[in-house]
Amino acid sequence: LRLLKMSPPPDEMNPIAPAAGSWLNDTQVDFSWEIITTTSQVLTTTFTVSTDAAQSNQLVSQMWNTAVLNHSHDFGAEQPALYWQATAVVKHTDDTLETLNTPVIQFGIDTTVPTSTITAVYQMPTDDFLVQWSGSDNLSGLAGFTLAYRAQGEMDWTTWLTDTTAVSAFFTPPDPAQFYEFQILAKDVAGNSQPASTPAADLGTEQAIPLPHAIMLPLITK
Repeated sequence: LRLLKMSPPPDEMNPIAPAAGSWLNDTQVDFSWEIITTTSQVLTTTFTVSTDAAQSNQLVSQMWNTAVLNHSHDFGAEQPALYWQATAVVKHTDDTLETLNTPVIQFGIDTTVPTSTITAVYQMPTDDFLVQWSGSDNLSGLAGFTLAYRAQGEMDWTTWLTDTTAVSAFFTPPDPAQFYEFQILAKDVAGNSQPASTPAADLGTEQAIPLPHAIMLPLITK
């Protein structure tokens, strides 16, 4: 019986967090990566963060004379595009050196809450109302809207739509004899959301524009 000598698997280095294309809503960022080696010794680990993929305009540059798998940094402000990379120099059992590195990972930091508003309310020939809204976000982009309603004079909101990407919908009032007001909360891709304490929108069913039967408005959805 002849035993074959198996070569060890190649060493490698992989990114963990932040993931490529991700948006964060905290300027304090925790970076992590892994170094996979079975026989090699890690001599140095280098970590960089730059505003460009070529890593020429570096905001962070750290080097350690050992194996390091994570690092934290507070950037102190929003960043539309950052690029991080970790590199390690390993020494094999035959004393040869090899440089391992993660891919360059792009991510962004967005800490600003998006804005939103009810843009129009139309009273249909039936008891329904066509409600239209919009929102904006300067960095990561809008992820969706959550809308609620309540009768005038009430304190508590009733959820109407949750995390919708639509910009209009038909609202059927529970009691056609009542006026209703709306609350709209926008959320962006980074996870920033308008607070639940956001006041009622300026436009409600009391301000609705009556539509005669001859006028038809398109319902725009995404």
